Amino acid sequence: MSDPGLFTVHQGDARHMARLLEKLDEPNGPPLTCTVTSPPYGQMKDYGHRDQIGFGQPYDEYMVEMRRIFRQVYQHTRADGSLWIVADTLRADGTTGNDGLPPLEPLPFQLADQAADSGWILREVIIWQKHRTLPWSSGRRLRNAFEYVLLFAKSDEYKFRLDRIRETETLTDWWVKWPERYNPNGKVPTNVWDIPIPVQGSWKTPAVQHACPLPPALVERLILLSTDPGDIVFDPFAGTGVVVAEAECLGRRGLGIELNRRYVVAFSKAVRPAVLKRSAAESAAERAARTEALRQDIIRLRALKYPKVLFQELSKQPSMRAPQLIALTLKPFKSDTLMDASRPIKVQVVFAYDDATTSFDLDEANRQIKGVANRQPATKFGVASETIACRMKDFSSHVKKGPYFLYEGGRTWTSSRRVRPKELANLETSPPQRGRYTYPPLVANVEVHVDPRPGLRAAQKEFGSD
Repeated sequence: MSDPGLFTVHQGDARHMARLLEKLDEPNGPPLTCTVTSPPYGQMKDYGHRDQIGFGQPYDEYMVEMRRIFRQVYQHTRADGSLWIVADTLRADGTTGNDGLPPLEPLPFQLADQAADSGWILREVIIWQKHRTLPWSSGRRLRNAFEYVLLFAKSDEYKFRLDRIRETETLTDWWVKWPERYNPNGKVPTNVWDIPIPVQGSWKTPAVQHACPLPPALVERLILLSTDPGDIVFDPFAGTGVVVAEAECLGRRGLGIELNRRYVVAFSKAVRPAVLKRSAAESAAERAARTEALRQDIIRLRALKYPKVLFQELSKQPSMRAPQLIALTLKPFKSDTLMDASRPIKVQVVFAYDDATTSFDLDEANRQIKGVANRQPATKFGVASETIACRMKDFSSHVKKGPYFLYEGGRTWTSSRRVRPKELANLETSPPQRGRYTYPPLVANVEVHVDPRPGLRAAQKEFGSD
């Protein structure tokens, strides 16, 4: 394995990265899994070094240099690896339009062309809303407040760990009333990311005054998406080393090259300590807690709505009678289990019919209930169900003792109250609410209270006796 001392920010020239990368002794082929970088923006910024790329160069020469760098990164990247480029549009140097202003250069897509010529495949274009950037606003221009983040892959095998960055913010009314439409692990983020850049001076040291600081929160998201613990994350234009520090913070091996010595010094003295102090363990735990809370909400809401949908489908069949009571038992699930077809929500649903309806064929009811459970829309819920039709007198033999929580009028997102076993036979059917269905009472072994209007979880309790 590679020498651990290599994983830091090294002073050097990105054009000569092979000298450093060839020192990495990785047993499974090329060393790099992911490169995250924001290259120099042409003539926009003078970094004060005679060997710098971009400033002081003809624009076509700058593009040639970038293509060579992207090719070297490609050659040292694993088949499942990726390249993230953060770049902004810029004003062309030396030319003006009829309005006296230089035209825009679409730098991100010019760099994308150079990366494509080097073998990289463009996979994502993300708008990074950063709020503050190098300004070029005037009476004839809007204020610039975003940059592009481009994802390139070396092959179709590239890592893309989407579940790690799913959004787990407060539930909305759509999530509450239609939980079957949403992944319990959270929403897939859009390709517009709102992440402010660090305020100059926020590092509490004058040594860190980089023109294009990357926020750790942005870098964290890119690394979580494209790497696993232990992978090597590279930045050939490391600047103050946020990518390298964030990689270490997340249990990866960060490696960077930076031309300016003062930024290399700032990395060791200020940036690395500050990023590590953010405590990756705490942020990961907080993220995991939010994800788990959302998962449990969605799973419970799905399970509670499932028998309601079965009832609605059965009600469309003239031969079916409405049950006197429906009971749901949600089986315990592992908190670290991601839902998929092989690991569904497990429930038992009991349709209990009035003892007086002796002419009603329970065998036919069982057949029809199983039939609707095996077709859409019930199959959209990710539920594996055991369905039972019985008479009220046999109800207690099919379900375990409480506690039971009552859901009335088809409002499966909020429990009315807790009910005792002796009350079950006397529960009354709820009148229709904004619909044509007259819902029988539903009792379940799980209590949920969610307000679908603001979408805020008011209270939620664990499973009852199972």
